[in-house]
Amino acid sequence: NKIYLSRKKLSDIEKLILSFPEFYKIKRNVIINMKHVKEINLKDEILTFDNNSTLSLSKNTLKNLEFYILNFSNSIQF
Repeated sequence: NKIYLSRKKLSDIEKLILSFPEFYKIKRNVIINMKHVKEINLKDEILTFDNNSTLSLSKNTLKNLEFYILNFSNSIQF
């Protein structure tokens, strides 16, 4: 857990982060690091990370994430 200070606009930082395939914008205000995704549970609509923290998401959002993983996982270094 590190803190970084920047004078850049948040939208510029977002563009920079999303240029890396391991980052995915899951909601308007949430960007996740795919390297830390442990499980996608469509039934319970929960995304679990490798530190066992969870994020409740809609089934549609999770399906989009699953699609992203299946189609772009070769560009992500897990």
